[in-house]
Formats: sequence, structure tokens, C-alpha cells
Amino acid sequence: QLYFSEKYTPGFKEWLKGMSDGCKTMGYEISVEEMMLIACFTSEFYERPTGDYPEETKDYLQQFDSKRNPKDNERNFCTSFAVSGKNTADGKAIVAGIGGSAFEAIDKVILMAFPKEGYSYITCSTIGKNHDQLCLNTSGLGWVFTGNYSGPCDWSLMPEPVFHHLCQYSSGIKDVEKYIESLPRCGAFANFTMGDSKGNISGIESNHYHFVTRKPGDLGEPAEYFVITNHFAAPGTEDWNIEINGASYKEWNYPSITRFATADAFLKEYTADKKMDIEHVRMMYSSDDWFDPVSKKWVRNDPGTDA
Repeated sequence: QLYFSEKYTPGFKEWLKGMSDGCKTMGYEISVEEMMLIACFTSEFYERPTGDYPEETKDYLQQFDSKRNPKDNERNFCTSFAVSGKNTADGKAIVAGIGGSAFEAIDKVILMAFPKEGYSYITCSTIGKNHDQLCLNTSGLGWVFTGNYSGPCDWSLMPEPVFHHLCQYSSGIKDVEKYIESLPRCGAFANFTMGDSKGNISGIESNHYHFVTRKPGDLGEPAEYFVITNHFAAPGTEDWNIEINGASYKEWNYPSITRFATADAFLKEYTADKKMDIEHVRMMYSSDDWFDPVSKKWVRNDPGTDA
């Protein structure tokens, strides 16, 4: 990952080196390589590439005891959406997302970064990395990331170094789309929901093998919004969703399909009279109700009761 990072996101290593140096001044020896392992932990956890290490990295890897370690797919529980300014209460675009709980949860802090080059930005920082799967920078770009799946795939660049690049160096939606499409993506790579200060919104659905952009209306949305969860949903991409252990994505990834339908149903209601705002984002994500994608009906839950 250091090899790929130096090739496609060279500034990321400077952040790792800074954290390594900071630890050293406090009496802890943590190498840049170890920092990279920590940074990429989440991607390694849910979809580690299963192929042999690339031939081009052989010389670099000779200095380490590096072995393949195939990892079974883990399920993601991230739901994101974007609404254009034409359909919000204050006329500004909203980009929102929520990440699923992982095997290990680690504390996060809000980071406001003012690098000497590129854009200043705000994100969430955690152990081993200066970013999370979300960001807003001073170019006016905001984005969130949700997981997707490739199945068995070759080694390539994991998303964490790319998060840094999007935070510090990307200046708009088109810039992000061009950059992500050009990268050699690995199995952990996935989806981006984006918006800018002009009120434009756009989405990316991708994995190791495929890449497609999403726009409002592509799935017949009645207003300028769209939803992205943890599967390919864009027109013509259903066959890109993988099987796991013989089960179709509609079976093993039913939670993603359900969350997609639920978020879409909420947004259809909230944007009908342009009342979408941050309070409605909170209402949506904290609701115990869900929309059944098969029956096309709401299931109303009353926590603490049998209903």
C-alpha cells in the first residue's frame, strides 16, 4: 500500500511520517509501515485482496515478511445520500452518510487541517490516519464514502490514501470522478456521494472491476436527490453485484437493498415540499421505521414494545 500510495497519493505518506515522528517525540517507536497498516485496517478487515502481490512491488516487499492472507467478505452497513439545493429548505446541497459498526470501534475526533499546499479541510481523525470516510474542503467539495464489494480480486490501491487526496487536493465533483476512475482500485474500493458549494450533487458506484456515475433521476427519483448504500444500483449495473457462497446479492445483501429503499422513501417525502434540512437528516437516520422493498410498504416500529 505504501508503494501504491507513493505512486498515486504521495502526500499521504507525509501525514503518516508526521504521526510517526510525533509518536517518537513521545517515546513510542511506530514506523511509517506500521502506520500504513493501522490506516488500512478497516479495508483489510472487510475485503482484503486475495491475489498475489503485484510483480511491480516485489522488490519493495522483500524487506518484509509479507504473506497473502485471504479474507472472507464482511458486510457493510453504510447509507449515504445527496440532495441538491433546489430541494432543500435553505437552498444549499446536503451530503450525508452514516457508517456501520465494525468489529472494532475506535474513537474519532474532528480535525480541521490547514496544510501548506492544497485545500484546508474538515474531517474526522482517528488512530493512525488523519481522515475518515467523509470530508468538506475549502474548494466547496463535500463527500462521504460507503462500502461495496468486488469478490476475489488483485492487490491495488485501498481507499484510505485516496481519502486524503480527496480532502486536500480535489477541487470539485468532476475532479473526483476523473481521479477515481483513473485509479487501479482494489476490492475494498467502493462508492462516493458528493456535493459542491454550487449545489451540484453526483455519485460514484465502483469496485475493483467496475465504475459508474450516478445522477438524480437515474432511477426515476421525483426530485434532485439520490441514495447510495452498499451495492450497485445504477441502471444496467445489477449484474455487477457479486454472489457470496452461492447466494445472490439480493439474499446476502438484503440489508443494503432495504436501507436504500428506506432512505429513498424518506427523501421522496422530505423533498416533496422542499423541507429537507439537517433536522430531517437526524430524523431520518434515527428512525426505527423501514420501507419494505418487496411489498413497497412502510413497516412502523415502536421500540420497547412488540410492535
